Amino acid sequence: MNEIEKGDLAPVYFFFGTEVFLVEQLVNKIVEKGIDPATKDFNCDIVEGEQVDGAGVVGLASAYPMMSDRRVVIVKSIQRLSTSDKKRVLEYVRSPLESTCLVLTARDVDRRQSFYKSLTKSSHWVECTELYENQAVDWIKRTVREKGVNLAHEGAGLMVQQVGTSLWNLYNEIEKLLTYAWGEKTLDLKHVHATVGFSRQFNTWEFTDAVGQKNFNKAMALAVKLLEAGQSPAGLIVSLSRRLVLLMQMRSMLDKGMSPPQVTQALKFRPYFARLYLNQVACYDAKELESGVKVLLQADCALKTGFIEPLMALTLVIHHLIRGSGNRMLP
Repeated sequence: MNEIEKGDLAPVYFFFGTEVFLVEQLVNKIVEKGIDPATKDFNCDIVEGEQVDGAGVVGLASAYPMMSDRRVVIVKSIQRLSTSDKKRVLEYVRSPLESTCLVLTARDVDRRQSFYKSLTKSSHWVECTELYENQAVDWIKRTVREKGVNLAHEGAGLMVQQVGTSLWNLYNEIEKLLTYAWGEKTLDLKHVHATVGFSRQFNTWEFTDAVGQKNFNKAMALAVKLLEAGQSPAGLIVSLSRRLVLLMQMRSMLDKGMSPPQVTQALKFRPYFARLYLNQVACYDAKELESGVKVLLQADCALKTGFIEPLMALTLVIHHLIRGSGNRMLP
């Protein structure tokens, strides 16, 4: 980004990865710095991979600029090009026109494939991967600071907890936050609490975390909110079942003498999830987890047969998993 800011652009860029927000930021910065707005209509072409073939890409990139020193050609989703079209593009990339800045983007890329191996050798490339949670917190603070506002670390952390690490979603929440707190230069937890919306997908995850942590009050509050938001009760039971099965697997490994680092390494957890799940599995022994899975199966059956109302079923499940109530949920 710093190199692009200077305006001295390379003839070919390749941006790829799952964090499309970062890809779009780079592309937009190239358009901003690489083209005179007065001649943009003549010297900027943006096409999708399914809308153009290899000859079309080469034709756009080989054209000379009009009333300017440079053209910018952006081809998105190049993974959708056919094998023969990719070869045509690669021929151009190996000997590009200096007056054109060709930008290629893709989401899903296997860099072991010969095309991508060759492309990365002949271009300026950046892989834009999803951020870890701690990286997302730093990104939020930096983005807010660039707008002349300071956000407390705890506030940025809460935003990630509520929204996740998708930068598109986080950016939208930042815009809401700054609009709500217009004119204020220092923001904290209360501002984030007031503006960050209730995310059904995230709170399904938070709901299972609350049960995993044996936080009864939080689990009950989230269960009520999720049902009011239209979440499927059976879906919540499934989410809880997946979490308990995972904890059962971890508990079995720990009880067999494996160390916590060995368990998290064997299950290939990222650092954040390693800490999260280790804290949760410490709350349960093997018998509790086995009993919990049986109760979840009973609840699933009771819901599907209409034997019990959804909120009552979830209440009994939560009570059993967190406070314990024998081996059966239902008579």
